[in-house]
Amino acid sequence: MTDRPTPSRPGGNIDAASDVYRELFECNPHPMWVYDKDSLAFLAVNDAAIARYGYSRAEFLQMTILDIRPEEDRDRLLSWIKRDRGTVWKSGAWRHRWKDGTVRDVEISSHWCRFNGRRARLVVVDDITDVILAAEEAAVWSRQQAAIAELGSHGLATTSLATFLDRAVRQTADVLGVEYCKVLELLPDRSALRLRAGVGWQDGLV
Repeated sequence: MTDRPTPSRPGGNIDAASDVYRELFECNPHPMWVYDKDSLAFLAVNDAAIARYGYSRAEFLQMTILDIRPEEDRDRLLSWIKRDRGTVWKSGAWRHRWKDGTVRDVEISSHWCRFNGRRARLVVVDDITDVILAAEEAAVWSRQQAAIAELGSHGLATTSLATFLDRAVRQTADVLGVEYCKVLELLPDRSALRLRAGVGWQDGLV
């Protein structure tokens, strides 16, 4: 298994490490790989990387770390890896592209090592997409609740229905991030709806 590395201790040599470290690499539930410092080519990947990203081991070993990035992120990556960041890196959030085209947010931890006599970097990937989505949903929910509370307070303070409805549609459009929002009134004869308040509509329609 010449293409499957063994993670080494800090400052150690991956080629000389024991089978214990090889097992830690192969069986780690997080995607892991080793890439060449100069060419950026994948030198080895573990089973978790293959299962998660969808590429076979042979496909990985014909690619570079640029190939799993959205094209618009590649210049940023090249700039980032040129900087001297010491032995151990924690990268923060990046985007990786799965074989099926799915783009996920990940966080990377990595360490310089030696692999088959080549200077390389050992990488551990943590998929943080669900964490980011949960945080965004919580922020949206918080904004929505704040908008409801503010509208309630405004409704108690004003005696003008038209003013209240105008504020309601504008605030709703802002919170939801939409261009159009409206309030319709059912006419007394129930034959039609009248536009009572709205944003995004032509002048004179309200």
